[in-house]
Formats: sequence, structure tokens, C-alpha cells
Amino acid sequence: MTIIVYVDLYLGVDHCWCLSYVDLLDIPQRLPQGLRQYFPYHGPATWILVRHGYRAWPIEVVGHHFANGWPTFRKLHGLKSEYKFVFKAERKWIFHAIILDQNDREMIFDWTGPNFQWRDFHPPPRNLSTSCLPSLISAVQSVMKFGHLHLPGQQLHHEFKVRLKEVFRVYNLEEMLIKMANRTCAVPIDNLYLDAQTNTDFLAVLQLEFLDYLVVIMLPTAEFHFFVIREDTDVEKLYVWY
Repeated sequence: MTIIVYVDLYLGVDHCWCLSYVDLLDIPQRLPQGLRQYFPYHGPATWILVRHGYRAWPIEVVGHHFANGWPTFRKLHGLKSEYKFVFKAERKWIFHAIILDQNDREMIFDWTGPNFQWRDFHPPPRNLSTSCLPSLISAVQSVMKFGHLHLPGQQLHHEFKVRLKEVFRVYNLEEMLIKMANRTCAVPIDNLYLDAQTNTDFLAVLQLEFLDYLVVIMLPTAEFHFFVIREDTDVEKLYVWY
């Protein structure tokens, strides 16, 4: 399972998104690697708040592991080691969760969706570097979310065909509008399939490496937001053109 996290720079965390896999049931769940520097291993316990949809759970962090509160959260969501768990946080230490199954598709629960009663009183810093602000996603009900683990020989272009064909049909889209930070790429759609050359050119810009994890989120506006998590550090890959 995978965990992705966004955190505000004003609060001392220098990466927006982090990634971690859910451990086996009998192994204490570890913090995402990119967050461990902010929670001293031998330091005092810290309580965080994990939001998922319109519900929230307090979870204790002790020695780079989730402790009290995590078993309840895990059981309620039916988390398994082959699933993925995504954290995104705009406040210290308040995290918004995305849960992906073994096929990298979002899991939906009765409480999944935006909670319009949540209030974020502090805007993110102007110099924040990220592909996608989590507040953009948390404020609306997304159409779909899925992930892609980059492996040698896998054709991401083919995976897009399989996952997006029905969405293209329902929304009658003529192009796939992709947004990353301040850049926008429009990939033409012909007969429910992406233009191969334009899509290949865009994916080449992402410079995906072995075991990098790409997350795709579609909003009701028919915009697609991408971000990439680096395999070696479990944090968002930042590009020079941000």
C-alpha cells in the first residue's frame, strides 16, 4: 500500500507529497521515508490527524512508526499489504488520505469525498514547489484517481488506453488536458484514444525512472493533474520547469 503526503513549507516540511507502502499486518507501519527527519526516532511521541473524506482519525507516531490509532484506521479501511496508501497534508500534522488498491485504483468508502466543513485558514507559501496543491483536490469530488508503478517494459500509453477510455467516452472529450504546476499539456483524443506521439512526448518530459510512482487525478472540470513520487526518496519529484 502507498502513502502520499503534502505539507506546508511554513511548518518546516520541504516536500509536498511523500510515498510509503503499507506493511504486513504483524509489522508496525513505518512513516514515509520523506517524513522521518521531522519525527526524531528517539524523540517524544507525536499525534497526527488523518482525514479521509469527511471523517478523521488521530494517530500516534512513535519512533518512525504509527502506533495508537493506526490499527483502527487500518481495520476500518481493510488495508492490505498489496494496497497503496496516499497521504497529502497542508497543515502540521494534518494529513488527507487517498487509498489505492492492489490494481492502483482508488478505494471508495461511505465517507469518501470532500468535506466542505473543513477550513484551512492559512494559504500555502508563494514559493512552494509542487506539481499539484492537495487543497485543489480536497475541495472537490474527483472523478477518478489511479497510480502507476513504473517498471521496465511496461507501456504507460497502453495503460492510459485501458483506464481512460470509458472516461473519455462519458465526458465526450476531444483532448486530455494535463496540468503540472504552471504547465498545461493538451493531448488530442481520437476515437477514445490518446494521440500516441503527443502522449509519448509528454511522458518523456516526466523522465520516469525504475519504480517511480505516477499518480493521476481527474477533476470534474475534466482537468487531469499528475505528480510523480521518486522511488529512492519517497517524495515528490520536482522539475526545473516548476
